[in-house]
Amino acid sequence: MNTDAMDIAGAVTHLGAWLFCGFLILSFAWSLVERLLMWIDAALIKPGLARLLDGSKAAIGKMRRRRRGFRIVLTDLSGDDDGSRATRIAAALSSIPALKVARIPAPPGWKFAGRIEMERQAEDVLRARKADVLIFGRIDRAEQVLAVSFLGRDVGGDICGLATLELPLDFAASLAPAFVATALTQTALTGEDDVPLLLDWLVPQTLELKALCERMPKSLSDPQRAGLLHAVGRSAALLGRLNHDPNAHQLALAAYRHALEGLPPDIAPLARAGTLNALAITLRHIGYEERDPALLEEAVATFAQALPYRRRDLVPFDWAETKRECGTALACLAEMDGPSRLEEAEACLREALEEYRPERTLVRWADAQIMLAHILRLRGRNAPNAAALEEAIAIGRRVVADLPQKRAPFIWAQAHTSLGHALEALSERKGDPSLLLEAGRVYAQALKEWPRSRLRLRWGATNANLGNVLATLADRTGKPDTLEDAIACYRAALKVQNRRKHAKAWASTQNSLAYALRLLGEETGNRAHLEKAVAATRAALEEWPRERFPQDWAMGQMNLGTNLCVLGQRRRNKRLIREGIAAFYRSLEERRREEMPVEWAESQGSLANGLRALGELEKSPQRLEESLSAYRAVLALHDLDTAPFDWADAQSRLAKALLARARMTRDVAEFRRAEEAFEAAAHAYRLAGAYPHEAGTVRMLEDVRARRQRLEARANSGIAGWLLPEIRHLVRRALRLGRKVVIG
Repeated sequence: MNTDAMDIAGAVTHLGAWLFCGFLILSFAWSLVERLLMWIDAALIKPGLARLLDGSKAAIGKMRRRRRGFRIVLTDLSGDDDGSRATRIAAALSSIPALKVARIPAPPGWKFAGRIEMERQAEDVLRARKADVLIFGRIDRAEQVLAVSFLGRDVGGDICGLATLELPLDFAASLAPAFVATALTQTALTGEDDVPLLLDWLVPQTLELKALCERMPKSLSDPQRAGLLHAVGRSAALLGRLNHDPNAHQLALAAYRHALEGLPPDIAPLARAGTLNALAITLRHIGYEERDPALLEEAVATFAQALPYRRRDLVPFDWAETKRECGTALACLAEMDGPSRLEEAEACLREALEEYRPERTLVRWADAQIMLAHILRLRGRNAPNAAALEEAIAIGRRVVADLPQKRAPFIWAQAHTSLGHALEALSERKGDPSLLLEAGRVYAQALKEWPRSRLRLRWGATNANLGNVLATLADRTGKPDTLEDAIACYRAALKVQNRRKHAKAWASTQNSLAYALRLLGEETGNRAHLEKAVAATRAALEEWPRERFPQDWAMGQMNLGTNLCVLGQRRRNKRLIREGIAAFYRSLEERRREEMPVEWAESQGSLANGLRALGELEKSPQRLEESLSAYRAVLALHDLDTAPFDWADAQSRLAKALLARARMTRDVAEFRRAEEAFEAAAHAYRLAGAYPHEAGTVRMLEDVRARRQRLEARANSGIAGWLLPEIRHLVRRALRLGRKVVIG
């Protein structure tokens, strides 16, 4: 009986154990399934739904746009009493289904004199009719000429553009491609998805217009033939911009140059000036895309040729337009060849702004102010003080405050982006994290007008800018909380930046991603992040060939060297550090001290860091001496009164190199020099308001002072003399650790 009871108890026990084990296995399996489902939801379902939603929005937008087409408003022509010419123009425009033509009477009080007044009235008509292009004109019976003007918003912007065709009164139906192509070049694109619709019709119309010009009707005068060639150039230039097509760019250049042959200065000076201006703009676009300074120089020279015909006393608005475009070309040239042309670019923009007053032409004033702020930011980077950067910030804040968001949403967003860039630059100079926080808020505002579904590239670029702010904040404050957010911003930008189509933007984002990965690797000690940082920088350098992008290439080489040195220090690999030092030397070949001292100081300081790391690893006083020389050269460039943060940063690095040499030599005098250097750095950080940096430097100073005191005690007395400082140092470290634990 007892045996049976024991058997039953044993069976129950075994059953309970099996049930318990089964429960544990099921619980473990359920937790795995739950985690797998969560991962699928986070990694596949949610991103897939987001992409599906974005794709659906884009598809619906495309369908609506194709159904809506491009709306053209054709007013009654002045002098066209029977309306026959307007009817023929409407028939020509209606030859393609993408153009929806509506005829209206001429607006009351319509004026043909004064470009600003025409633009203002045209904006009112376009806004009221929700249209893209306004067409108006007049008939000159004495000259037997029909002048037709097309006024619409610029592609991807909020600025009105004016195009004019002059034709004989009895123009033939074969000239229809001239009307259609000119109207298409003036249409307003509300997003990147509108581009395929525009190209579907603009490409064949441009080819038809080109063929028409090759068999030019004999009834046309020389200026009228030049006007048709100008229309070919305008259409081809737009195709080149949208498609990045070099053949279209070359066609535009050939058409403009051929048009100039039929526009002698004494007969049609204003038309000649307009064609010269258009030719110069095309040269600037090609020169900037191909990174060709010679083409940019030719563009600047062509703008100069247009200015004598666009006299300020006769056509002040056109004169200001040429000045603004010339200043933009000079700024593009400065990005490639150094800041030597920035002063000239600034002068051009300031002269243009004398005519672009906000009460007369608010949108053009805002656009010119944004370009001026960009030039001031470039100048301020290498200026001895921060005045230019502060003026750029003041300009950005004024434009953001004075320009209504609904009036010009694209330029409003560009103003926020420009302001964010200037705030970042001033924060880098002063070491003020509050400026970075403001820049982050500004970029977040800009994102509201760059929706991913319509303007993917602008959205991606602004995400990359926001990532830069978050990564720099983590670097400056020593708090890595924002690094993951920064990396997420970069990865989001890379999803819309195609490496083949948008190589330069893609490379810039890869370079920034490498910076954030390096910071994360340093903070977490994860070598995988550092290896990914090196790979990302190498990928960026593949898209920055030295001959086309010398400054970007130099920046990439510096970042590659930094990433290699940090990875080499983690692995204690001398080969990687030497490879990084070689990259720093390559960077300095393009960053010359005389032309760009700030960029030179960045590369020189990075070189000093690499030499110090190699010296510590090799136990080489010679390497440390080389790093000290490099640090002193950087320190000599900065001024404590005008740039206290830069000076403090250079002084702190010099102090660390002195400390490394002192540790190697164990010389009391060397420790004293390092102590003095840390004291000076802490004082400078305090002047700059960089209190977290000051606190870190003070901790380093205390450690150096304690080391010096222990060495002095050992040198001056026996074991009892140096034991007390050693105990005091250990107690201080224990108390500091205790504070960290309590606070944590």
